[in-house]
Amino acid sequence: MKIKKHIVYEGKTYEFLSDDSRELDSSTLFVRTKRNAAFMPASSARADLDSAKLAPESSITAESSAPESASIPFIDAHDLAQYFAPLPRIIGITGTNGKTTTAALIYSLLLDLGHSCALLGTRGAFKDEARIREKGLTTPGVLELYAILDEVRGCEFLVMEVSSHAIDQERCAGIDFYAKVLTNITSDHLDYHKTIDGYVRVKNSFFADAALKIINADEPKARYNPTNAHTYGIERAANLKVDAYSLDSGIYAHVSYADAGCAAGYTGGLAGRVGAGTDADVSAAPRTAEREQSVIEAKLYGKHNLYNILAALLCVKEVCKKRAGECGAESKKVDSSEADFEKAESSLDSGILDSRVRAKSAPKAPHIADIAQELLNFGGVEGRMEIISEEPLIIVDFAHTHDGMEKIFESFKARDVAVVFGAGGDRDATKRPKMGACAYQYARKLYITSDNPRSEDPQKIIDEILAGLPKERKKRVVCDTDRRAIIARAVAELESSEVLLILGKGDEKYQIIGDEKYHFDDKEETLKALNTLKTTKNR
Repeated sequence: MKIKKHIVYEGKTYEFLSDDSRELDSSTLFVRTKRNAAFMPASSARADLDSAKLAPESSITAESSAPESASIPFIDAHDLAQYFAPLPRIIGITGTNGKTTTAALIYSLLLDLGHSCALLGTRGAFKDEARIREKGLTTPGVLELYAILDEVRGCEFLVMEVSSHAIDQERCAGIDFYAKVLTNITSDHLDYHKTIDGYVRVKNSFFADAALKIINADEPKARYNPTNAHTYGIERAANLKVDAYSLDSGIYAHVSYADAGCAAGYTGGLAGRVGAGTDADVSAAPRTAEREQSVIEAKLYGKHNLYNILAALLCVKEVCKKRAGECGAESKKVDSSEADFEKAESSLDSGILDSRVRAKSAPKAPHIADIAQELLNFGGVEGRMEIISEEPLIIVDFAHTHDGMEKIFESFKARDVAVVFGAGGDRDATKRPKMGACAYQYARKLYITSDNPRSEDPQKIIDEILAGLPKERKKRVVCDTDRRAIIARAVAELESSEVLLILGKGDEKYQIIGDEKYHFDDKEETLKALNTLKTTKNR
């Protein structure tokens, strides 16, 4: 990829950066990334590059080449940040499920509290409340990420989703995260990581440093550096703990917050697990007097969304507190005279006020109840537990693993459930029978279909899902590779006492069959089916 960036490096001026040797010229500086570093010397700022092997970060192929025996300069991706400063305070969210909703919640809460904020993830990129990039990878490549950082210059915060691929490939090279959030760790992307242990190890590696961390206390696979760690939970003790909750109609809960320093309050023994699993008991960390309580009300469904809300609340609380502490430290350095303040007020750097002005005007850390109050403004995320129809109740969601499906099903224990789902082709095949078993355990009717089969035979994928079901089935199971047809059938057969869950795609607007990407929207197809059903009944 090639991006426009004026940069002076080793005494020479460049106008572009690229990780693709085919795009190099006298005005373009090459960027060494983890994915192309294997084809480059590790120690020299200038190097003779192997013309037959050097390739872009996004796709390494033998066809990508530099001029024969060319001697060209390069910069390591980890050194890029200084050339894009000042950066916003970056909050990274990772986990198997819940990244998109949690990121959207944090973004929404920060905006409502008066902070300038950007958002980056599966849904694209946003600056304040305007979309600036369409959907792409959950976490973009190194250069695209830095290009976006340039676009959101001036924002106080950037909230971004960080995928396991991005962690492993170091797509966030050089980024000093202001805070990191863990939602949960189950099983996904084994086509890439090969083993669940490898996947878990990559996820946990994100939390090995001393950055501010927001950790799910109820996640048994979590391993992290306890320094600057704060926890949230429902089942186990945590800094932000649910005392009581109801999921009957949206989410209603009572929570308690205790600032106990370094993950204190999390007495289950896991809080201090570091890196590969060394135990360090931090439950005895000094407690402070700061204790707060609040009621949570939100127009979201399910226990999994309660976890997402807890992660967002605690994150916003801690980053605002951290920011207030920084401003307090800055203000001590500022002369209190009016003349000095007026001088500072006129000092601007790329449209950003001098730190002395920002220190004077920075808000104090909000009470947890003040943050929770803003949840009423959050209407949810498209394609995440999105209600398409209330009578009959039909919901579209992105859940595409057995764990994600189970969390959705658990939200509707009091209802009979019908479910439409499939599994992606050319992806982790081991999850397919698990998805089938999960659906059969919870749903009354199963409609199994295609979900981006790619190069695989759609019927073969369905057969592998069926392998997780008992041979003697007492429930209705319908299979059809035509997703449009099966959605229409599921809607037509839906009874008033049932809820229909259409899972897997969420807000995706396509179906990938072979090498072709066709327009397909679960929401559109559901509304068409409902309209057809209504027309038929009115005849």
